[in-house]
Amino acid sequence: MKLFINNLPYVFSESDLRTLLEKHCTIIYLKIMMDRKAGQSSGRAFVQVENDVQGRFLIAALNGFKVKGRPMYVSEAHELSRVQAIRKGRSG
Repeated sequence: MKLFINNLPYVFSESDLRTLLEKHCTIIYLKIMMDRKAGQSSGRAFVQVENDVQGRFLIAALNGFKVKGRPMYVSEAHELSRVQAIRKGRSG
């Protein structure tokens, strides 16, 4: 299952995130998105876990969990085409 994590602290590294998540599930892929202009984390990450059961467990366990004073938001990631369709529907 692919997950989207938002509102991470900007100083949170991939290693920090991996350590937190691996307490709850097996990580297949993890990538924190970078802000090119600022040269630091954008506070968002994509994660792939071993299966849907682990993904749902991770969402339940960590959605709203505070990391360095900031609540992180964990949800199932959607394919880009679906996200674009949602945005297009909202704008017109």
